[in-house]
Amino acid sequence: MASKSKEKLSEADESYKEELDSLVAELLNLDLTSSQSETILLKLVDHATNDFGNISTIPKALQFLISHKVALDEYYKRYTMTNGEDNYALVLLLELVSFLEAINMSEPAPKGEKKEETEKEETPSFKLLLYKLEANLVAARLLTQINVGPQINGHGRETVEFKDDRYSYKISEKTKELLRKRKVNDWGNEYLTSLSSQIVAYFAMASTRQAYVNYLLGKKFHLNKYGTHKELHKNGNVEKEGKPKNTRQTVVLENNVNLVIEETLKLIEEMTTYWVANGFEFDAIDLLLEVDRIESIREKVSDDHDLVTRVTNYLASISFYGATYNESARILHVTYELLLRNKRYVEAVRIALKLNDHVRVMEVLNSCEDKNVLKQVSLFLNTSNLYINTLATSELAASAAAISKNDAELDETLVYLNRGENRSSLFMSMCKELDILEPKHPSEVFKGYPSKSNLSLNQTLSGVSIDSARDNLSYTFVSAFINCGSSMEKLINPQYRPSAATSTTNAAAELFKPKDGEWVFKHQGYGLMCASASLGLVHLWNLDEGLSAIDKYQYSSDQYVRSGSYAAFGLVSCGVMSEMDPIHGLLTDKLDSTNYLERLGAILGLGFAYGATNRMDLLELLIPLVIDLSSVECSLFSSLALSIMFVGTGNQESSEAILQVLMEYLTSYESYNPTPGVNYKHVRMYLLSLGLLQLCRGELCEPLLEALKVLGPLEKVAVTVVESFAYATSGDVLKIQSLLKNLISSKTAQEEAPAATDKDSMDMDLDVAPTTSSGSINGASGGGTTGSDSASASATSNANTSSGNTNSGNTSSGNANTSTSNNANTSSGNAAQSDVKDDDQERNLEELYGVSVLCIALLSLGENIGSGMLVRLLEHPLQCGTVQERRAVPLAVALVNMSNPAPQIVSLLSKLTHDSDREVSLNAILALGLVGAGTNNSRVSQLFQTIAKHSYRDATLMYVLRVSVGLLFMGKGTLTLSPLHSEGFLLNKVALAGLAVVLFSALDLRSLVCEDFPFLMLFLGMAIRPRWLVTLNTELQVVNVPVRVGASVDTIGTAGKQRRISGFQTHKSPVLIGVGERAELATEDMESLSPYLEGIVLVSNVSS
Repeated sequence: MASKSKEKLSEADESYKEELDSLVAELLNLDLTSSQSETILLKLVDHATNDFGNISTIPKALQFLISHKVALDEYYKRYTMTNGEDNYALVLLLELVSFLEAINMSEPAPKGEKKEETEKEETPSFKLLLYKLEANLVAARLLTQINVGPQINGHGRETVEFKDDRYSYKISEKTKELLRKRKVNDWGNEYLTSLSSQIVAYFAMASTRQAYVNYLLGKKFHLNKYGTHKELHKNGNVEKEGKPKNTRQTVVLENNVNLVIEETLKLIEEMTTYWVANGFEFDAIDLLLEVDRIESIREKVSDDHDLVTRVTNYLASISFYGATYNESARILHVTYELLLRNKRYVEAVRIALKLNDHVRVMEVLNSCEDKNVLKQVSLFLNTSNLYINTLATSELAASAAAISKNDAELDETLVYLNRGENRSSLFMSMCKELDILEPKHPSEVFKGYPSKSNLSLNQTLSGVSIDSARDNLSYTFVSAFINCGSSMEKLINPQYRPSAATSTTNAAAELFKPKDGEWVFKHQGYGLMCASASLGLVHLWNLDEGLSAIDKYQYSSDQYVRSGSYAAFGLVSCGVMSEMDPIHGLLTDKLDSTNYLERLGAILGLGFAYGATNRMDLLELLIPLVIDLSSVECSLFSSLALSIMFVGTGNQESSEAILQVLMEYLTSYESYNPTPGVNYKHVRMYLLSLGLLQLCRGELCEPLLEALKVLGPLEKVAVTVVESFAYATSGDVLKIQSLLKNLISSKTAQEEAPAATDKDSMDMDLDVAPTTSSGSINGASGGGTTGSDSASASATSNANTSSGNTNSGNTSSGNANTSTSNNANTSSGNAAQSDVKDDDQERNLEELYGVSVLCIALLSLGENIGSGMLVRLLEHPLQCGTVQERRAVPLAVALVNMSNPAPQIVSLLSKLTHDSDREVSLNAILALGLVGAGTNNSRVSQLFQTIAKHSYRDATLMYVLRVSVGLLFMGKGTLTLSPLHSEGFLLNKVALAGLAVVLFSALDLRSLVCEDFPFLMLFLGMAIRPRWLVTLNTELQVVNVPVRVGASVDTIGTAGKQRRISGFQTHKSPVLIGVGERAELATEDMESLSPYLEGIVLVSNVSS
């Protein structure tokens, strides 16, 4: 703030300035102990703090007094050195000097004064704070009628304290009254803001932080009544005593750090209490966070509903920006306690879920006495796949038993709502309201696409009809995705209708007999499995009718169809937990089958059905399959199933089993695989399983990180994956920087590596393709490799399909991981063992580059700033990264933008679909499908049509394109893949697990997802959920309520009551809500039991 220019003073201002100058001059000529000094200072303070109540401008008194700041400061120091007696005038002088320090002078100080100030170390820069603290100390001593100035006897030692009657200054009753009326806000809010800034700066110094850490850790400091500092042993004996001085001790002259900290904390308490009580709660929270005292906000917040809402929303939002995981947890704990104290149970359970604290979840359920609110909490828990009756620990089980004892009928209702058994009927009701219940045929989706795009079902070549198993599989996925959850479709099983569904209890007497031309049997190998399993997507959440529709396929004579039906059983119950638990009875017996395909289907079904249920009985059944490497597929997907069941729990038995089998796999791979070298695609999936077990566990993953050292060369890759999952959605900047270092080191490793051989350039799946100097892929080399790869992979797939041996999958999966070129296979067979080790080391680096890019997206997920910066962070790998990095970029972008086709993201992915590297193009097309999943976005659809027009000759590309189109129109525009809910605050771990399996597999999209394991796309079913708002009354009946839906607006931290949505439209529920949108009730006659209008929400009439 600048002082008023002398040249522009009016006559009145000049007169006013002369009056103030004369008062200051008179004060400087008086002794501070005189009554005249107190009178003059009272006048100066009155002038400084009263300027017609206008707080938006600098009072003229301050503009004129600022020139006397140095003189007043010197006046105080002279008094302290000569007399030092406490009096009320001293308090006023200290506060006035402190107040003047809050004003920054625009005129430069004289050279002499500037030099003098620079000679001092830290005290001048904190005069504002120190003089205020000194004023508080003097005022406190005056009120207690004790003068604590040390007296020096003849031996140079301190004597005992003396009362005020030893001095000439006597405190009058009027002065005592003025001292008692002192408030922290006497000098205005702007002064408090400046004071707060200086407090933050003081606590930011290294010396202060260290002293404050000692203070918080409980180190005993003693300040005696003379102002000296003594440090005590634990037994209370004096160890060190401050030097006696012949002048009084002050924080200004001595700058006693411990005394400053103690007095500052008292001042902070006063400031924050005032701020919270007067509408400046955000300033109070910020200051308390800076000094690590956020817990004290709990006593300052009253039970006012609006105040609690503002404080808790602000605390929840800033928890994303905690410097450490523990700091964020502390903020959330305070938020939880405030909400629970004020009986805001839905919001409290939301915070408990963010903390991943199931004990607090049960505490909310036990504390809540409102039956309707308990129903809403149960519905809210189902959105996060948390089931009350499956919580495993003894404390939680006891809490659950306490709930059931209170009200048996209520308990049944809560469990029913928590299991999600009503989701299918509500979804069908919404589809009927929106008039989209009628199923769609894939040909209807592709109707507007170019005729030469090979997207139609009736393809001909020279007038002869052709039938491709891969094309048929893509149509199957399209039909399953677009009719997802509707229990009806027109391609796979068109004869079935829900109304005609009957139970097939006597299945043995009614064995399935395939009809000629039935669609399921127009596939080969794993395609047959995917065709029958895709019925699980069609009947998603509909256990009653879905199990009946799928039942006949488990009796098929084809082993692949039977296996797919087992997976379909699990898909049907994704996010739904039936009281009868039919999936357990249907699938557990199949785990003992001698046919590895049946075991594989049962494993997939159990993984789909029991996500985040912590079922210990299934753990005992699956661990033997995990460690059994006689069937690599069963071992691999058993580990994934276990990690999904115990996602985010860090289950020790599962972690030990997966780590054990991974070590065995790495050491004995050659014993059952004819091709030397490790299959890194399988290794990546094992590491993914370990990462999912540690999802969002933060520092609790440290023991597993230590155990990963046994992996040797793969340690860095393993640590990167596990640690990234442990800190997923945290936005941890340090972790992101470490991942970026992995990417930067890739360029150095490339420069130091020897020139690529012909063998290296011909390997399409894992080896680094030739790059130009700028890091872009050599188009000619990539094109030739693509053709060779497709031909070889197709041959491998056909061999696998025609084989009748149930264990043939082991051989085919092993062959798929070798070089696809015959020349490359010959070269690798003749290579020396040392060359194989060098190749393994290069593959370790390549694997690290790819997963590091995905892990950056994993850390940025759910954090708005991090998600927005992700595109800029990935510019480096796109421009000058390795092939593996560039292939991972579209997948990383898709992960943080699931079902959110923002124009910037669509434009980026659109460019990557035309990349010279065909693998980057494939990944970009899949990423476009994931970004637009369930949105019916017209721009993405138009891009797909353009790609189909120019690339229809590439069979693999068209397969991925068809699947992506199915994702785009998923659920006819009613579903979403986003793992975030509750306005993006909470993470559904099961949904993220399903997405992670698909995305990490897509790092080798052509070979792993399109050929080896096409059923990996079924894992998306775990992430599918309706993007809806359905309103029910307290009797759980659907009611149509006017609702406004618009773009979400961040109003946290803003003044007043701002509108939280913009560009809204008013509809009647049920309504669809996209990513980045928010809903609010458009009527005052109804109120919701949840402040977050998404999913299933209970509403009630407003009580008069």
